[in-house]
Amino acid sequence: MSTQPDQQDDRELPVAEWAKFFDKLSRRAEDVAVETTIELLGGEVPGVEAERLPLAGISYEDGDHAIAVDLGGRGQRFPVVLRHFVDRPRRVLVHDEDGQPAALAIVSEDGTTTLVRLHAAV
Repeated sequence: MSTQPDQQDDRELPVAEWAKFFDKLSRRAEDVAVETTIELLGGEVPGVEAERLPLAGISYEDGDHAIAVDLGGRGQRFPVVLRHFVDRPRRVLVHDEDGQPAALAIVSEDGTTTLVRLHAAV
């Protein structure tokens, strides 16, 4: 495996690691501004749900077996938080760039994929 800084890597997260991974990603978003795009692939209403909004946090709610992606709520420009839920997720795939998560594909039980793209804020 290469250790080049521009290395791109894709991986699937085991369910046991979801909560810890999302907590770490949320803490990173507190320190570094991360803009987020959410796109749905498949399902009843495919398309872009949000484009380049600040990531407020992402969490795995084990009791409800759902993943919540929270956007906005970071100051006057984006005071409202959009909360996107993925019910009954089956898989979480992570695409890393330069050692950081750049995109997530969250596949739900019904086959809908929620694509979460993470961009460094400008």
